[in-house]
Amino acid sequence: MKVLSVDVPQPCELSNGALSFDGEIYSQSSVVGVEEIVRETRSGVDEDFYTNLVRREEGAYAIAALVEDEILLARDPLGLKPLYYGESPEFYAAASECKALRSVGIDSPRFFPPGHLAFMTSNSTLLRPVKTVQTSPSREAASGTETARVYHQLMNSVRARTSDIDKVAVAFSGGLDSGFVAFLANSLNKEVLLISVGIRGSYDLAHAEETAQELKVPIISKAFHEEDLDEAVRQTIWYIEDSNPMKVEVGVAIGWVASIAAKEGYKVILTGQGGDELFAGYSRFARIYDSKGPEAAKEAAVKSVVEAHLTNYTRDEQVSGPYRVRIRHPFADWELTRLALSLPIELNLNKGSDPLRKRVLRESARLAGTPCSIVEAPKRAVQYGSGIHNALSKIAKTRHLSTKRLLEKLYSEFSWQRAPIL
Repeated sequence: MKVLSVDVPQPCELSNGALSFDGEIYSQSSVVGVEEIVRETRSGVDEDFYTNLVRREEGAYAIAALVEDEILLARDPLGLKPLYYGESPEFYAAASECKALRSVGIDSPRFFPPGHLAFMTSNSTLLRPVKTVQTSPSREAASGTETARVYHQLMNSVRARTSDIDKVAVAFSGGLDSGFVAFLANSLNKEVLLISVGIRGSYDLAHAEETAQELKVPIISKAFHEEDLDEAVRQTIWYIEDSNPMKVEVGVAIGWVASIAAKEGYKVILTGQGGDELFAGYSRFARIYDSKGPEAAKEAAVKSVVEAHLTNYTRDEQVSGPYRVRIRHPFADWELTRLALSLPIELNLNKGSDPLRKRVLRESARLAGTPCSIVEAPKRAVQYGSGIHNALSKIAKTRHLSTKRLLEKLYSEFSWQRAPIL
């Protein structure tokens, strides 16, 4: 699908096969697409080339190459682009949606693991890890030093993800993560448009308007009605192929943002996704810290980073893609991930049900000059701040159902075969 000017029709022809590259490689000066990949590997499937790509390059991508009787699959280490695979008695196949695999008779698609390569022939399948998230040993560190490092690495990430564009939209709630990203993009002299969505009267709409004024950045704040949810929920379920309430509710919000960005002529959307996982932003981390100690809290945070491709990134790609926009996550940066996971959990959480959390990230935002209303904004999940959760609950009650049961019912109305195996 052509979104940016550098995009070319796919699959791309190789000397003895074909290659599909869904994604992009980021650097401080450019964003590399499929043409460069094809140029480097036109002669066929070079295992060393793809191993080095996964190991060394920063990017968001899923790769599938077919050369003679061999299939190669690869996925970026954080799983930013969706990729599923499976087999029938006759063949192997891979796709960015389960629907595509089921349509050719593969009933049980599986998620392709991030940071892996796979080589498939008629006789064998080799799946091996190349670069995967590991917990780094926590070390005692001066908070000021780590604060500056986080700030500079996030700035580098935003710069790399906007190096090919002059204007960018930001999925904006007015909270710390999206607010910090918006502040940094604006400081790079990009033409930034903030987009906030929610049910009429929701917290996020009011708060986003206030913080946008402090940032001095234009905002489109779109209030939806409860009756808008019916179509949006059905559409989201179709795109994400899942009835999980959290995924559907957040997916509705991301889909609304993508539709507005596309209408306004913006091709790239930045998000704050990943900040809560990297810097212990969820309240459950604080509860674990208080009840089980810092090691258990750190383990839970690392697990959330590893699973973010399942809970966040796949969904965000699937609901934004149909609007022909590119979604990019500055927090989903490998070096920032390594840095954040190396920090002792105590630098992000205070004992005693810490209401703010993400202490290092907050101080980084303060160091950068981000307005205090953003630096000190409490964590409020998208589905709650946007009002989508409460509105959907009301709709479910009018039908004498729980939200979970309502979404399962809507899911069952589509002609699915089986959900993906996790």
